[in-house]
Amino acid sequence: QTDLPIVTGFGIRTPEQAADSANLSDGAVVGSAVVDIIANNLSDDGSTNDEIVQKIAAFVGDLAKGVAASQR
Repeated sequence: QTDLPIVTGFGIRTPEQAADSANLSDGAVVGSAVVDIIANNLSDDGSTNDEIVQKIAAFVGDLAKGVAASQR
């Protein structure tokens, strides 16, 4: 047993999955879905752009809304 926060997360890609994960633990960890957003939105020369940040922010915002809705 521990008093430390425990987080879960493998393959989380939807607000519903984030909510389910957060309901089972103290939070949800998302990694590969963010990496995929970056990889799929690099410029032709492999450089980043402002659109990537906006897409990640929107994605994470949607996940957070899913978690918040499940906590009500």
